[in-house]
Amino acid sequence: MSAALWHEVQALQEQGRDSEALRLCEAVLRHDPNGFDALYLSGFLLLRLRRAQDAATLIERAVIANPASLDAWYHLGVAYLQSERFWDSIKAFDKVLQLHAGVAEAWNNRGIAFLAMGILAEALESFHKAIALGAGTASTYNHRANVFAALKRFPEAAADYEAALAQESDYPYACGNAFFARLQACDWRDLTRLQGELQDALQRGRPVLQPGASLALPLHPQAQL
Repeated sequence: MSAALWHEVQALQEQGRDSEALRLCEAVLRHDPNGFDALYLSGFLLLRLRRAQDAATLIERAVIANPASLDAWYHLGVAYLQSERFWDSIKAFDKVLQLHAGVAEAWNNRGIAFLAMGILAEALESFHKAIALGAGTASTYNHRANVFAALKRFPEAAADYEAALAQESDYPYACGNAFFARLQACDWRDLTRLQGELQDALQRGRPVLQPGASLALPLHPQAQL
């Protein structure tokens, strides 16, 4: 794919015209069906269009064409994750980390995949590394809190839910989950604060879990594209 075409695809993408950009890439693929650039960009655009399975098919061909492309392996992992092919996504993110161990988003998404399968030790290690590398987003803290809660490490879960709220004050579920994590930990040192937070969660319409319910949230992969 020529540099001019790259720029044209990028310009269309930045304008939110992903479908037009995809048609442009598809035209290139008709002339060069094994070209890395068109395969990878087509897969990336399909991800943006929420067609994860189709994206995976094309990016699989892209990594065959260029096995050294960190970006292609990363977005292949995202495509697998959004398709709920969790083991495949882990393998792709592991490949990213073989190429560059400092990709925080790959550690985070690897953790999401392990969490979805209930493999908590691996999930926790991945989230630790993501946060240590600077990916301390609300999503990362919230997912690590879910792991701590599943392990019944409630004080640590509460701290991470609060860290998620510090990043995004309206992060879904975190307020109610933080309350119940402290409740499970029997942290009664500030009962007034706990009551206030519960009232705040109810007033804002944030879902609040009932005592004894699972603190793990539904999986919503928010991998950075």
